[in-house]
Amino acid sequence: LWLAVLGMALGGALHAQEDDDAGRGVARISLIGGDVSVRRGDSGEWVAAALNAPVVADDTLSTGAGARAEVQFDNANMIRVAGDSEVRLAQLEDDRYVVQIARGTVTFRVLRDTRADVELDTPSVSVRPSGRGAYRITVREDGESEITVRSGEAEIFTPGGAERLRPGSTMEVRGSASDPQFRLLAEIRRDSWDEWNV
Repeated sequence: LWLAVLGMALGGALHAQEDDDAGRGVARISLIGGDVSVRRGDSGEWVAAALNAPVVADDTLSTGAGARAEVQFDNANMIRVAGDSEVRLAQLEDDRYVVQIARGTVTFRVLRDTRADVELDTPSVSVRPSGRGAYRITVREDGESEITVRSGEAEIFTPGGAERLRPGSTMEVRGSASDPQFRLLAEIRRDSWDEWNV
């Protein structure tokens, strides 16, 4: 019952918010497995994630050990979040989606051609998918990032310029956002997370 009440309350707040800002976008939690929570950007309150619940800009999604979640932005773009991970939806408007990955592993998938502008931020670089594909990003506890393009192409942006990343290699990034250091390695081996994201 409380979930239904919460859903109605969130829905009412969401409609009011949309009235105030017609350009503001909404994503949807489309899959939950295990302990998944959402911190509301407006109140800072943590709530249990609910299937099909809306999430908006500034909301943060967090998964517990062994948990999984999926958020759909539109009919072409979605992100899957592995266990022990945390992502913040920094921007959701006007076909622009910015996701900040604080820790853990995610796979962002672009399922079909889309006009959406997608940016996936780690603590040190920005990853921008160039089109259809699957993009795996891991942010470790020490802030180091590991970026693998399973299919498609992505541009990795740093203050010093951009690097194109294609399937067949993995980029490791360490250091501060003002001066990140990166190196290209052989593509990491597929594991159970990749199999789940096929």
